[in-house]
Amino acid sequence: MNIEQEIYNRHKTVIDQFELAVSEMITLLTADRKYVVHIPCSMGKDSNTVLTIALEAYNRCILAGLIESERPLIVSNVDPKAEAIPMLMYVHYCVPRLKAYAKKKNINLYFDIVSPAFQDEYANKYLTAQKLIPNASRNGDCSVILKITASEKYVKTILSRFKSSEKMSKYCNAQVISVTGSRIDEGSRRAGNMATQNIKDKSISDLHDELESVDTGSTTLYKFAPIRNWTTEQVFLANELAGEKPLTKNALGIHNAIPSFLSDFALLLAIYGNASSEACEISIGSKATSGCNGKARFGCVVCTMVGTIDKTQTSLAASPRWAALGQEEALRVRDLMFRLSTDMNARALHAKAYDPVGYNRIVLQPNILKPRHLEKLIRLFSQLSVLSQDRAAEFKVLVEQGREDEHAGIQDIKSDLTLTAKARRRFLEMYKEQAQRPLINLFSLKHALYLSYRWCLDGVATHPYRPLAIWNDIANQKGWIPFPLTNEEYQYKYGVKVGISEQDELPEAILMPVYNNEYEKPEVFLNSKFRNLGSLWERPISVIDVTSEDGFNNCSTTLTPENKIPVKGVYSVDLDVNTEKGTPIPITVDGVSELLFVNILAAKLLSASVNSKKCSIGLFSRLSKDEEKFNVVASKIKAMASNVAEQLKKASFSTMDEAEIAVKEIFKELIPSNNMSVTTHLPFLAKETLINAKRTKAKKAAPKINFTKRRYLKISGKIKKGTTRLSFYPLSTESRYTQANLQPIQILTTNPSAQYQSEMCLHEDDLNGSSDLIEKVNIKISDKAVAEWLSSNGLERAIEIHDKCVERTINNSRHNRMQKSTFSVTKSLRQLGDESVMTELMRHGVISVSNKYLPTLMQIKKRTEIFATMGSYDYQSMNYEDLLNLPWAITMKQHRKDKAQVLKVVRKMRNKCRSSTMKLGSVDNKKQAVSSFADEACKNINDYVMLSGSRLFKAAFNTREVSFAMRSNAALAWILNYEKELTDPLALEKLIFPIGTEKDKNPVRFISQVVEPSLLRVCEQGAAVCSHWQPMIDAILAIHTRHKGEYNSLDDENAADRTSLRDSILADYQDAVAEHHPKTDDVWLIHTDSWRPNLNTLMTSLGDMTTTMQGIIDEIAKFIESVKKGLTKGKKKSMQNANLLNQLTLIPQNEIKVIKQREDESQEVNGRWFDLDNEDDCGERIISVSENVVEIKKHQQKKVKKNTGSLLSYLAK
Repeated sequence: MNIEQEIYNRHKTVIDQFELAVSEMITLLTADRKYVVHIPCSMGKDSNTVLTIALEAYNRCILAGLIESERPLIVSNVDPKAEAIPMLMYVHYCVPRLKAYAKKKNINLYFDIVSPAFQDEYANKYLTAQKLIPNASRNGDCSVILKITASEKYVKTILSRFKSSEKMSKYCNAQVISVTGSRIDEGSRRAGNMATQNIKDKSISDLHDELESVDTGSTTLYKFAPIRNWTTEQVFLANELAGEKPLTKNALGIHNAIPSFLSDFALLLAIYGNASSEACEISIGSKATSGCNGKARFGCVVCTMVGTIDKTQTSLAASPRWAALGQEEALRVRDLMFRLSTDMNARALHAKAYDPVGYNRIVLQPNILKPRHLEKLIRLFSQLSVLSQDRAAEFKVLVEQGREDEHAGIQDIKSDLTLTAKARRRFLEMYKEQAQRPLINLFSLKHALYLSYRWCLDGVATHPYRPLAIWNDIANQKGWIPFPLTNEEYQYKYGVKVGISEQDELPEAILMPVYNNEYEKPEVFLNSKFRNLGSLWERPISVIDVTSEDGFNNCSTTLTPENKIPVKGVYSVDLDVNTEKGTPIPITVDGVSELLFVNILAAKLLSASVNSKKCSIGLFSRLSKDEEKFNVVASKIKAMASNVAEQLKKASFSTMDEAEIAVKEIFKELIPSNNMSVTTHLPFLAKETLINAKRTKAKKAAPKINFTKRRYLKISGKIKKGTTRLSFYPLSTESRYTQANLQPIQILTTNPSAQYQSEMCLHEDDLNGSSDLIEKVNIKISDKAVAEWLSSNGLERAIEIHDKCVERTINNSRHNRMQKSTFSVTKSLRQLGDESVMTELMRHGVISVSNKYLPTLMQIKKRTEIFATMGSYDYQSMNYEDLLNLPWAITMKQHRKDKAQVLKVVRKMRNKCRSSTMKLGSVDNKKQAVSSFADEACKNINDYVMLSGSRLFKAAFNTREVSFAMRSNAALAWILNYEKELTDPLALEKLIFPIGTEKDKNPVRFISQVVEPSLLRVCEQGAAVCSHWQPMIDAILAIHTRHKGEYNSLDDENAADRTSLRDSILADYQDAVAEHHPKTDDVWLIHTDSWRPNLNTLMTSLGDMTTTMQGIIDEIAKFIESVKKGLTKGKKKSMQNANLLNQLTLIPQNEIKVIKQREDESQEVNGRWFDLDNEDDCGERIISVSENVVEIKKHQQKKVKKNTGSLLSYLAK
């Protein structure tokens, strides 16, 4: 075979394969179901080929009328914000040309460049205490975080957006096929991924079978690889032959044999050169842990997954065209990152975990880089980003002046003899367009602020605002350092091989004790009130407290209840989208910025629940005022509008009507059926366990087999340590039998404890619907708030705090050296600052936290503050050996021995717990439960009345941080929440005997002997506390009545008489308080001279006092009557449902009249029961119970299972 024939065959094979792939795609598009195609396109050789196939299939189908012209073709390119420079330029070069081609062919193309969420960008993930820099020896989840998740979210977003368009709404629930460029020829590792994802051997018929058989949701994605059997050579050849004016004309003589959106792909092939490098492809849904699989390819500019030498990046750095844009510097930073990722000595022993069973010892693990390395990487990232900005600005000036030929990159392209004329022309066109903008954007002011917050939260031992200070220096051309050596230079200079070594074993964790030796004894520790590490937390004093005149009570802190319960309301909301009033939503219409407004027309409460327990709308209305309910609804609508505006920032509409329809559709999805749930909280209420009730049937309980887990890697059948991140199990002294057979019966209790907490900015993420348009993030940074913070000199304040802290640390270090400290190990200058960073950024709204994430954030924050108080972050800059030699350091070997001793005592406690559970009767502790519930009711009724009176009559001094009003409102909320249980004994019985627990076999006796005395005690308490205040009310009312006539007769100009009358009334008021005010231990009476209002205010206040307080007294009196009536009604109802024997328990024994029938002779006996002869064949049977008369008949029984004695004996039990 001659060369021409061989070329002909190769061309024919590729063209035939292209036609086959197009045919498969047409079959897919013309199936009964309207499938939507999505292409995750990197614009590399493989995905470019797939895109060419899809465009041609769509074009042919539309021309032939096989599919509707509005059928969407979704194409997404993921920019991880760390993309390789050539591919970043090429993608942006191709986008407008691709869109123009699709428009020309009438293809409904949806193309977007998507990026990971800000908090998932490289610097925010890997330059923190959250993740280590990845390499090929560890789990490479970077591709999932930076690329796959973003692409998946994009598809969901597109499908959601279809709902806002009448023409496209039919596709909002379409099944999506993700068409990838994966190929078997790419290597065994990636081919293995294809097999795992069910791509490798999937034909089009197989794909059809799966699509037909699987019931998918609106966002289920199926994968298909049309070029799965192509070789790398065939892919390159297809790109050579593609386009109207291809780089290589096909030997078949067919014009435009492989149509595409560019006339040729000479530029793409020129970027690839003759190397085997390729663009990093992604497959939607892929969670492969090998990242970019270690091959030389156009991946991230700082990718450390490819090994010691990144051949692609090294090759690019050697080229002047890319070196002029920062490629060489990026390679140097990348190589340093790789060295740090493999160097165990670069890791800090960081405190992020503790062992609850092992004396709460803090575990120091090599989970993060040492602070000095993190700081250096931030400095280098900042230098790269600023360098890219500067070089882009310089090139832009050259272009504007027509002097671009002076640029080294342009000169290199023009002088490159390996480029064809076509390639050179397109290369220059792309370079001139794209090099005018920064191409490396690894770090910015936002990153610096976010990491300043994150480092403070996670306990990175460095000065406050350190990332921000570094960025500020670099941005102001200060503090620049030389870029590091490449790995090749490093190996040559130091003669050390750079790479992943099996000799670098991960060291064991080192543990730091929390308690002194006295507490580190099993019995003492397990019975200590400090067994829970959280009990050691106290709010630390920060810079803000020191600089505030009022100490803790400053405007940056708020008094926050330690306990609160959720209150959820479901509202029917009527919204209006207009151009005049409401919450604004910025939009872009025909390139012009406009505003739409969302206005609440009505909000009606449909249902409500308190602590997940359904409550009446009336009760809910009493717990929250109408204006409060409207405010929480308005607040949530405002949050929704803010999130929608953020997502529509890049959208552009042709008309206001189109924008209005789009916004309305989005809110329809966010608020299905116009029903919206809003959750608020009732403060100072906490859950408390009354008793542990015996279950009728044991539930499944997890076995008490716990162990400390460590992630591991298995290589050749041998387990290798992967990370030192240990997962410790919680401490539990309950036996498995107890957990299976006892059910805790919980009620709410009032707990007016509170603490001062730094002010926090929260954002709403509890949105209705399943919209993917709203990005739900835990920690968010606001561009608007950053701008406002900068304008209020926030940056200057932050840098000042940083600089003073650095200066103070240096001075302390010098002082310690002068004092010749006896410490054998000198602490690093890098030490953890206080919480002022978090406080400042959240107070100004720069950083906000989602409502749902707030509890988790507070746990992390408190843990960090406890660890900081213990000094566990002071050793991050030390070497492992030095740290291990400190006197307090405990090895894992010793810790395991100590923990074993604790577990021995835990076993004894579990055995004791199991034994007591087995002995527990079915209703042994029910009486105590009802009594405890009644105690809580008495306490809250007393608090409600007493605290309301103390607040209203202005004669008591509050001795607590929480005001009288807050505490009385909490007591009222408790009463209202349990109103049904207090006024209906059967409801109380359901509370004490929930479903699944053993019940009292005699409910009549339970109500009469257990419930009734407790509820009557509640009534007595209510009546007593009301009686304490009634004399005070009457006395103040008498004063008001006595002076009312004289007050009305005085005019405003008679000042002397008015002052005299005021003093007289106040004197009477003081006497009334001294004589009638109920004194309690909780309040101190204060001298009434402290309250000296004017006459008008005084008379009005006295009237309001008596009216309001009398209303409270009358309310409690009415409530007491309801309790008594409910008790009577409950007893009667229980009698109706009870059997005759149980009914006897409601009749006092000394009032029972007994009629006994024996041989048809009746005998009436008054008085107490008496014993009857009870022979084996004799028994008694109750015939009827009417009022106090009981008729009993003696009868013969053939078989008596057991001798139970007389009825008297039974009742006595």
